[in-house]
Amino acid sequence: EAIRICCELGVRNLVPISCQFSNSFELEIGSPRLEKILENSLEQSNNLFKLEIKYNLKLASINFNEYQYIFLFSNKISSNNIKPKLQINDKVLILIGPEGGFTDLEENYLLENWKNIITINMNTPILRATTAIGAALGHIHSFYKNNIE
Repeated sequence: EAIRICCELGVRNLVPISCQFSNSFELEIGSPRLEKILENSLEQSNNLFKLEIKYNLKLASINFNEYQYIFLFSNKISSNNIKPKLQINDKVLILIGPEGGFTDLEENYLLENWKNIITINMNTPILRATTAIGAALGHIHSFYKNNIE
């Protein structure tokens, strides 16, 4: 379901990461089932770009330096009220924790090591992955819209 939502909403890369509260799942790269989900989602949404899925990453293995903006969605930490003016070609990373969120240790790692993180408080009950993805993307799209007006 999360793969379909990402594809339909124009996400270019999906990077499931392994965290303490992550549920393990296996979806074989290139499997007929995955390819069918991607194909149907692209067709339904008129999206021109196939979703690229990267697998088996740990939080510490992500190269945060390749992103202009990093958004950390959390229900524990406060928003830092930074409102960036995103450009269409900016490379953006959206971090959404697993069900139950990132641990305090994981969030502290991010905040202490990467100063360009924009924190956004979700102030919601625990969300399913698909709901969290939609909410986060809507929030990010508002930064593009506000830059146009």
